[in-house]
Amino acid sequence: MIKIHQVENGFVVVDRDGRLPCFYATEQAGRKAAQMPSETLQAIQNRKNEEAGGTGGGITDADLAEAEE
Repeated sequence: MIKIHQVENGFVVVDRDGRLPCFYATEQAGRKAAQMPSETLQAIQNRKNEEAGGTGGGITDADLAEAEE
C-alpha cells in the first residue's frame, strides 16, 4: 500500500519499503508514479532537477505520460 504525503511545494510517495525516490508536483502524479519502474522515475527526476537549476524539480502528470509513450 502506498501513501502520498504533501511536503513543501509538492508530494512524496511512501510504500512499505520506505520513501520512493523523486518529488511530484501533484498527488495524482505520485499515485501514477508508484506503478512505474524506479529507473524511469529517476531519469525523469534527473531531467526535472536539471531544468530547475539543480534540485527541486517536481515530476508532473505530463512528464509521466511522456515516459509511457
